Amino acid sequence: MKCLCSSFVIAMTLILTSGWAVKSEAFPGYGGDSKKGLSKASKARPKKELKVKTTQTGKVLETMDADRYTYIFLEQKDGVKIWAAGERMQVGVGDTVDVINGQTMGKFTSKILNKTFDQIYFAPLIKVANQLPENKAKFEAANKAEAAKMEAHGGGGMVPKKAVEVVVGPGSVKKLEGGMTIKECLDGQEKLKDKTIKIRAKVTKSTANILGKNWLHIKDGSGNASETELVVTTAATSQVGDTVVVTGKLSLNKDFGAGYFYKIIMEDASVTKE
Repeated sequence: MKCLCSSFVIAMTLILTSGWAVKSEAFPGYGGDSKKGLSKASKARPKKELKVKTTQTGKVLETMDADRYTYIFLEQKDGVKIWAAGERMQVGVGDTVDVINGQTMGKFTSKILNKTFDQIYFAPLIKVANQLPENKAKFEAANKAEAAKMEAHGGGGMVPKKAVEVVVGPGSVKKLEGGMTIKECLDGQEKLKDKTIKIRAKVTKSTANILGKNWLHIKDGSGNASETELVVTTAATSQVGDTVVVTGKLSLNKDFGAGYFYKIIMEDASVTKE
């Protein structure tokens, strides 16, 4: 049976980004959240030695949709059953899926789902390899109903609402007294490794509850104002457009698996909204 969790907000958009993330965000370090708008210093990029894809294939036993993501319980040919999660998709019980480059995590607890997974694979891509005709017909009917609802409320020209875009111009964010700019962090990253620093900046992307953390992209208008940014993990929540002071440790060459890594990232930061 398919379970719907309407209030759920997951786990990365590895990763895993303006709303992950989903396309708003994806898992941090996976796909959409790491390919656009990052400086050369902080952009997630594939590692050449990890070109070979790993794929786990199985039949779907249960699914749970949560915000922009879908959790899938599947059984592989050898009888082994696993949980996997990826960006929200249309999949039903009985369908066959391919979980590509899944990154495993043990004892992951989702507070919103009120469920602890002994082991789960967070994947940048889950493909439906074979869909049952009845599931395909069900999703097509649901899509038509949603299109009709949009037509009723906005006419044929109605389009989905675009994600909020935050423009941070040069000098638009005042440097924190006793703190650093993002450009200063990028330029001095080798000396700043594992040190705790403070930055005042604006949140340009935010992805909640991925791998047990919230993920922020921040800009302060330093360096190349349109590109220079920093990725931050935190337990705090922030909205796109917020001006915040983040305090945390800088880590270098952080690898999230699946062939992606961040050259520089601030981890487990405290966040204060101004």
